[in-house]
Amino acid sequence: MKQTLTTQQIDELFAFCRRHYVQHYDVQTELVDHLANAIEEKMQQHTQLSFERALDEVYAGFGYKGFAGVVEAKMNAINKQSQRMRWYYFRSYFTCPKAAFTLCLCALVFFIHSVCPAEVLKWILLVFPLIYLIAEIFIVIKYYKESKKIKRKLVLTNMLYTFPGISVMYYNITINIFHFNLKTWYQHPDLISDISYYTCALTFILLVLLSLACLSVTENLLAKALKDYPLAFVA
Repeated sequence: MKQTLTTQQIDELFAFCRRHYVQHYDVQTELVDHLANAIEEKMQQHTQLSFERALDEVYAGFGYKGFAGVVEAKMNAINKQSQRMRWYYFRSYFTCPKAAFTLCLCALVFFIHSVCPAEVLKWILLVFPLIYLIAEIFIVIKYYKESKKIKRKLVLTNMLYTFPGISVMYYNITINIFHFNLKTWYQHPDLISDISYYTCALTFILLVLLSLACLSVTENLLAKALKDYPLAFVA
């Protein structure tokens, strides 16, 4: 008959992981599952072996680094996963059906240029990123509140939506490209040539799409965390 660990012993494994500096609940869960299976196998092979001795032997198998290698591998895997997801969602805005949304944004850029004088274009290029900056702040606040619902630390949610500073990135890129500051832009609206306008506007669109991709990754990670680790959301 297979040796099965008790609920108390499982709790002891979680405590053992915490004592060995594994603070993330999702990593703890994977380690406890691995430890429990290995301990049960050892105790089945050696019926006189105690739970504590079996645990020591299994832990010794992790080498001098202990659980550090497992934690590092988990973090790297989640980081690579989030990067792949971010690129996937960003790329989706250039394929059907989301390509229609990207084309609409580009069409809006051309339409605004065709109906607005240079003085108005100047304000559009400055004000739109500021509006998006305000939207970003509300988005960050929203996901900060969502993160507070997570009662146990998860590696999976380390990559939640953080403040990407799309507007700040936009201004930095614009200044580096055109080599003049916002004061000069304000005083000389004629400096906003067609090339300048389209470069700024299309750059901003790409940054917005990147921000939307980050949002999609956040939604996906939150849903996955809630599905795979529901106890992490319980006080």
